[in-house]
Amino acid sequence: IKHIKQELEDNGLLDDPKMEKKSTIDQLKTLAGLMSSLDPRVQGRTVYSATTIILVALAGILGGCLSWNACEIFAETHLKVLKKLDRNIKEIPSHDTLRRFFCIIKPSELENVYRIWAKKMGENIQIERSDGDVDKRHGIKHHYALDGKTIRGAADAEQILAENEGTISAEEAEHVKIHMESIYDTDRHLPLAQVCISIKKNELDAIPKLLNSIDLGKDDIVTID
Repeated sequence: IKHIKQELEDNGLLDDPKMEKKSTIDQLKTLAGLMSSLDPRVQGRTVYSATTIILVALAGILGGCLSWNACEIFAETHLKVLKKLDRNIKEIPSHDTLRRFFCIIKPSELENVYRIWAKKMGENIQIERSDGDVDKRHGIKHHYALDGKTIRGAADAEQILAENEGTISAEEAEHVKIHMESIYDTDRHLPLAQVCISIKKNELDAIPKLLNSIDLGKDDIVTID
């Protein structure tokens, strides 16, 4: 994460003192711009920019899309809005283009960039206290919630078996679903990080990793259901 953060800072991508004043839709563009720095393709030999592809994907996900086909349709429907975010958008990338692009990006790198963006966002979002005063980060307790979600229908039995060798059988691996553990800043309504675990019983092992990824204060509160 430190390496990626330094690279983003060197390119001026994190130098935005007015970040907190941007609208949600502008923040989406900022996140897409940061993630586009991970594009491994040869520049000048591509039809769609990484920013365009990522914007389409983010818009679709926020719009409730559950497939690349749905993201493509959602983007086509909201093309005018997307053009305001990215003037280079002439047409929407196909669902195959979206899928191929994200297949060559490492999920861990996308996660790292998101964490950097979320941390920057958190530092700039003001929190109103019960007495009416506003505090940006220090002076009040913060509440972080840990939660896990199972992604049904998305699992690789062979990978799960390899990652949990000796603990589950091949038959059990066939029925295992991917489980995501995440940490959420309830004061700022902002997801901060997530970890993918192959089986739910590994959930406790993921929690320390999530807690170590945030600036947890002395009096902050962490809850888990």
